[in-house]
Amino acid sequence: MFTKAAALKRLSSTVESAVQYGDVPPQMQNAELLALATEHNPKLLDGFAPYTLKAKNSNKHSSVLMCDPEGKHALIEDSGCTGQVDVQHWQQPTLPPCEFTLQLENVCD
Repeated sequence: MFTKAAALKRLSSTVESAVQYGDVPPQMQNAELLALATEHNPKLLDGFAPYTLKAKNSNKHSSVLMCDPEGKHALIEDSGCTGQVDVQHWQQPTLPPCEFTLQLENVCD
């Protein structure tokens, strides 16, 4: 899972860069946001099959959530604005639902 966390960190940084410096509409989320952010390098998404990926865009910041293949449980969550992987859900005794937990206004500002 540590390899996936490192790959997610690279992906979340790419999404953050697109949101910060690109012309990304505030309502753009999930697959559409991931596709736009990685259009210059779609291989950034290759290592995540069969996992479920979600992307969140909020006030010029973003986060990416990796969940199990069924999309039921969160495994890793990372904002693009920090230097480390923010939440390693897979290390918790009970996996939480596949929902964002990071409050980007608190993490990024």
